[in-house]
Amino acid sequence: MSEPGTYGGALPAVPVDWRGLSGDEAWRTWHELAEWTSWLVVRFNIAATTIPPCWPRHTRLVEELTALWSAHQLWYDDASPATGPLTWLRELEWALARLRAAVSDAGCTAREHLSPRTETWPTEPAAAEVLAEVAGADARAREQAQITAALAAAPPPAGDETPPA
Repeated sequence: MSEPGTYGGALPAVPVDWRGLSGDEAWRTWHELAEWTSWLVVRFNIAATTIPPCWPRHTRLVEELTALWSAHQLWYDDASPATGPLTWLRELEWALARLRAAVSDAGCTAREHLSPRTETWPTEPAAAEVLAEVAGADARAREQAQITAALAAAPPPAGDETPPA
């Protein structure tokens, strides 16, 4: 058992706000979320029409899965009431309906993204390639934004100041 309130020591100990993550934090979060999503798909036999292997390419799916993951950590924490898992399962059903709608809106289909057996998708190379591409691009963009912000905030080098007119 984990220490109450620690969420097992794993991410997410607090809700994930993708906007505020550094490149390294985002990279770790992507991989933790992918691992949890793989577990979710297999454990609940979720079809590709609900969570396709291309989910990392769809921000709406990423946000929905991130929120569901955070809620799972909360409701299964030792400090949660005994009814916590039941509450999470209710949240899961609501989230699955929203995920199906998002996948339908995105136009993704099982034929395009997944073999008929959903329990095999986490091991397919295509799913790992999509995650590596998207997570890598996201981490690089965050690092570049941090560098740009640091350069913009830095004072000009000594001697480069223009005298007042």
